[in-house]
Amino acid sequence: MGAKVGEPQEGAISEINVTPLVDVMLVLLVVFMIASFAIQSGVAVPLPSAVTAHEQQDAGNHIIISVNGEGDIFVGKEHTSIEDIIDSVNAEFRENPARSILIKGDKDLHYGQVREVMDVLAENGMTTLLLATDKIEEGDG
Repeated sequence: MGAKVGEPQEGAISEINVTPLVDVMLVLLVVFMIASFAIQSGVAVPLPSAVTAHEQQDAGNHIIISVNGEGDIFVGKEHTSIEDIIDSVNAEFRENPARSILIKGDKDLHYGQVREVMDVLAENGMTTLLLATDKIEEGDG
């Protein structure tokens, strides 16, 4: 809050007090920062590691297909079967056709279980697939 010292002025003060505006903006900034960490696409699965992984933030531009350690398949956060995966993916494409498909396979799965999902997608014309991995930092060996 500010005060003018000196001779009294007649009329309204034409200066804007920005302190409340700054307070509100800082609170909004903190809320959005915390909320952005809480947003996670798909089902959480431990990912395999790779040296050549390219880091990319998911801002909702991918259709996430997750295969957990028990072999359960999820499109987004919805459980599906291998027979119904195409219908689930097509429903996601109807919402936004420009999205790509990202497959998150549990690191403890056999490659064949993830490959089965990839084969079903490829048989239905979905041949551009991304595989999610954790990046091995240099020195982690």
